[in-house]
Amino acid sequence: LYTQAHGAAPTAAAPITIAAWYLTHQHYDHYANFLDFCGTYGSQVRVERVFANFPSDSECYNSYDPNQTVRNGLPALSRKVLGGMKYYKLHSGQKLYLRNLELEVLYTHEDIYPNTIDMFNETSTVIRFTVHNTDGKGNRQGKSTSMLWLGDLQFKGSKCLRAMYGDYLKTDMIQVAHHGGNGSEWELYKLADPTIIWWPHSRSVYEYMTSNIGTNVNKKIDYKIITELK
Repeated sequence: LYTQAHGAAPTAAAPITIAAWYLTHQHYDHYANFLDFCGTYGSQVRVERVFANFPSDSECYNSYDPNQTVRNGLPALSRKVLGGMKYYKLHSGQKLYLRNLELEVLYTHEDIYPNTIDMFNETSTVIRFTVHNTDGKGNRQGKSTSMLWLGDLQFKGSKCLRAMYGDYLKTDMIQVAHHGGNGSEWELYKLADPTIIWWPHSRSVYEYMTSNIGTNVNKKIDYKIITELK
């Protein structure tokens, strides 16, 4: 894409510029490409910002499957890309604007305090992206499109989101939490009422999670997502 747009491959003098890299949380399947990309292409890439909310050790003490790889390695990782990168620690209620993209932070693990973080997945930072069409001069025109990113959010965070926002969670598109299965509540998807869903998994796992439901609570939620959402 860069070569098509600029007529040549990126170089240190003319690098690819990434305005921000958003990490939902620090599990390997959510950060591995980020580390590999910066390590492999860092000399041709500028990453201006990293958006996340990395929990402290005390916040995720005794939680299931904690991981602090990115937080602990961020200084070294920053040195691999051109000009370094800034870490922006996100908090609910913030709105950030990048080019024609509006980012609204809806949930971080801080919101369930004083409840504890039982599952490290609950440290997922939930953001709604709204892409605004513009006239090329910064003025909005036409219809905007919203996208809700849940990461691996589970039931405790899902209940928190519903309690804080209710119908405000309505969105055009949504990412199914935790790749389908053992993720957010059915009630959350009903409030979001999306037109398009993203199911981040292989087709075989998708088919497994939405068939032979039996008494599996999580598979029942997945089945409802594909059969009852409009």
